[in-house]
Amino acid sequence: MQKILGHGSVITTSRYTHLTEGRKEFAEEYINNLMSQIKVDWNGVV
Repeated sequence: MQKILGHGSVITTSRYTHLTEGRKEFAEEYINNLMSQIKVDWNGVV
């Protein structure tokens, strides 16, 4: 992420990419919802 954003320091990256608790919970719910829609079997993604 640091490289993508062009930051010279990981401290700068962490300063601008932190999540508030509410945003973290929203992101977690959103990601879990997306992941629950993916169907996988022994032959790959369905």
